[in-house]
Amino acid sequence: MLPGFCQLAPYALKLHRGKIQKGLEGYCHHQNNPPPIQVDEKNMSRKKLFAIGIGIALGVLVGVILFWPYYHTHWSPEARLARATGMDPTVYVRARDIDMKARHTHSLSSADMAQIKTFLNYEASNRPSIIRMRAIDALTQLRHTPYAVEAQRLIQTKLSDPDPYVRIFALRHLNAMNPQLGAQEAERLLFDPNEDVRSEASLILKYDKGVQP
Repeated sequence: MLPGFCQLAPYALKLHRGKIQKGLEGYCHHQNNPPPIQVDEKNMSRKKLFAIGIGIALGVLVGVILFWPYYHTHWSPEARLARATGMDPTVYVRARDIDMKARHTHSLSSADMAQIKTFLNYEASNRPSIIRMRAIDALTQLRHTPYAVEAQRLIQTKLSDPDPYVRIFALRHLNAMNPQLGAQEAERLLFDPNEDVRSEASLILKYDKGVQP
């Protein structure tokens, strides 16, 4: 039996080697020619559209964030109104922003107060009195803050403003903050050269109470 096995052994080994060789050839063929991957084109198109939409939305958001300050100071309704009346739109919008901030928060930062002082003496436009009135209105909102005394003092300085309407505006707002001080200043303004200012002063003395602006 052993001689027969020895005779068959070379054939068995050759057959085994052939199977190994075929297996290696099949593996290499599979690696070099992989089967096509099944792609869900509909799902892929949805993902692409979603990614494009996200990109557009982010681009619009960044554009709005970058463009908003310029729009706010140049093309907003307030800026166009300021430009139409001959005022510097940047200055007017800034004065309005500080005024609205004071109305909503009843407080201002030291930087805002510094700008308010600048706006109180603003002269560099066709209608500077509107800027000064905005500053007065912002100061009036500080009646219940640590800045109240300084705000009253600053408003008092505008009772001598060259524009009579600014003087009237300042008197009304000073009276709203401090009726006693407003009445004292109204007595002085009874001798103002402008008739409208004298009329406003007499009304304040007549009713002798604060008028909420």
